[in-house]
Amino acid sequence: MSSSEAAARIIDLYQRQASDWIEKRAQSGLFEPAWLDRFRALLPANIGSLLGRNGFRVVSHVADDRDCGGHTIWLAQRIDTLGSVERSWR
Repeated sequence: MSSSEAAARIIDLYQRQASDWIEKRAQSGLFEPAWLDRFRALLPANIGSLLGRNGFRVVSHVADDRDCGGHTIWLAQRIDTLGSVERSWR
């Protein structure tokens, strides 16, 4: 299986399961602050350029978002090689 086929399978699985997972997670009160802090520490200072070099464009960025517990939020959108936006999220 190629990496693009594997990525497509992962995206498909996520799209099919995300709503249920989000609902169950909200009901259970799960939160992973230690893991998230370690992950954030590994991110480069300029993640926007990293996203750009990997075929994404930054749609929105909110630093220290109060609505998300003070976390920084990045919303990125995949761009295909022809420059048009790939419509993979429904």
